[in-house]
Parts: sequence; C-alpha cells; structure tokens
Amino acid sequence: MSLLSVVIPVFKVESYLQECVDSVLSQTYTDIEVILVDDGSPDSCPDICDDYALSDHRVRVIHQTNQGLSAARNAGIEAAQGEFIAFVDSDDYVSPNYFQVAMELLNKISDLDIAEMPMISRFNTKETVRYAAATTTIIRGQENLWSEWFARQGYLHAYSQLKVARRQVFESVRFPLGKTFEDLHVIPQLMKQCRAIAYVAHPTANYFYRWRNESITAQTRWADLDSQISAIQEISQLADSYNNISQHDWANFSMAASNLLIDTIKAARNEQCDAKLNEYTPLLRIIQAHKPTIPVALSLHEGWRTTLKATLLSCLNIRSYLRLLA
Repeated sequence: MSLLSVVIPVFKVESYLQECVDSVLSQTYTDIEVILVDDGSPDSCPDICDDYALSDHRVRVIHQTNQGLSAARNAGIEAAQGEFIAFVDSDDYVSPNYFQVAMELLNKISDLDIAEMPMISRFNTKETVRYAAATTTIIRGQENLWSEWFARQGYLHAYSQLKVARRQVFESVRFPLGKTFEDLHVIPQLMKQCRAIAYVAHPTANYFYRWRNESITAQTRWADLDSQISAIQEISQLADSYNNISQHDWANFSMAASNLLIDTIKAARNEQCDAKLNEYTPLLRIIQAHKPTIPVALSLHEGWRTTLKATLLSCLNIRSYLRLLA
C-alpha cells in the first residue's frame, strides 16, 4: 500500500476534534500518517493533539503560532512523508471507507493525480445536501479537465478537503497566505499539474462537512469577497485559453461572476471600502465576451430571478448591468 498523509489543521475546535481524528484513525485504509497542525489554538486542542501522538504512532503534531488555515495546511504539506496527501478540516469527519475508496483508484490508475470524493454538507442542519458524481468518471487532458470542471461548476464548490491527491501536484503549489476562499485560488493551480482527475461516485464513502455560524466561510465581508473575485478572475483567464468549454457553461460562469461582483460592490459600499471596479477589468472583459445570448439565458432553468438577470446580462453592457443591479 502507498502511504497517505492526512493533514488536519487545528484551531478552536475542542468540541469536534476527537470525532474528526477518530474518524481518520479508524479508516479501513490503514497505511496513513496523520499530521495535526495546531495553529496556536487557545483552548485544549494542543493537549488533545499531543495525547493522540502519544497513543498512536501514526500521529504527528506540529505546534505553531496562529497564522491561519493556509499556513497550517502548508506546514502539513511540508511535513508530509506520504506519496499521497489529503486534508480534513478539524470540525468535519469522514466515513470509515472514505480513504480506502480513493486510494484503490489512485493506486490502480497510474496517471490519476486527484480523486474528488463525495460530500455531505450541512449534515447537522435541516438543509442536508449530498454532493457526488452520478457515476465515477475519469477525465484526462487539460482541455477536458477544464471543460468538465466548468460543466460541474467547480468554481462554486471548490473544496480541497474532498481531494485525495498525488504528492507531486503540490510540488510548486501552496495555499495563499492572508486570503479567505483559499481553495478557489489553489484548486485551479493543482488542476494545471494534473494528467487525470476522478470524480468519484460511492454510496457510503463520504466527507461530512459541518456548517458552523462561527466558521470562516459563514462570515463574509468585503475583503473575503474581494479575495474570491481575485480567484475567479484568475480562473477566467486560465479557462479562456481553452476552446471546448461550452457556451452554456460559460454563461453559467458569467452569471456567477457577475453576481459575485454585485455582492462585492454592495459589501464595499456598506463597509465604506475603496473598491475600484477597474481592478476587475480582465474579468469584466471575459464576462462580456462570454455572456449568454438571449436563447441561452432563457434555457438556464435556474428560476425566474436568474433567468431575468441572465437576460439583462445578455442585453446590456456589463458595466451597465452592474450599475443597474448594484
């Protein structure tokens, strides 16, 4: 078996940490190392981490001053000794066969660099949602990887936690410091290193993503939206060089990007931030170039509000559209 390094950043999660670590240590795939990165947690988490290291030889602990999620993940990548790397957030957990399913694929298919696994989101709420491929699909080649990612609207749910990856794709990639929505910045960079990606369908191998009101992603400010916009702009420029992304998928991307721009403008106004629309000129150009035609706008099937917005976007200059809705 190939060694899998599971990196778990830890910060202020003493109520959830044991469930998370136990779910990883009890995996049916046993050739793992668990790297707990204590990011200066002020609660009992550092002691819990040390107790795990004393009780299980597969666990290693890194203690560092608080630097944020990206720095914690990067520390785990640097320390990892496995041929494969995975991330689990310390307030989440995984089903017992989660890594077994991923590793069987990765060990079997020599050019497979990432296995994207199913996720159950908001499992602790009334809004439980399961994200999973309909059938396990292997995508090869850069053009196909990007067209499939756009078809799946990967820019709307970019989760590094769901990826079990070959270590080599991280050779020149690290998580950006000082940014939120760091996954949106990193996953396109990982995709550029990939020969093939598997979208895995499995009935029981799930990542359980816990939604908490105090979590980073639940607290969206202008600075967060600006970081997200920067990532979307980078994605749009990367994808614009590929020719097999469909008009329909570009239309969906243009709608998502324009909606995000509207939210960013509104947040900047509310927080009295100096947001300059000209900084997003490359993204504005791509939205304008790929905005939906009226027939495509009417075929999006996303509800009347989205259809109305798409139709307006198809008819107006992008700046006029943003002024009208913002």
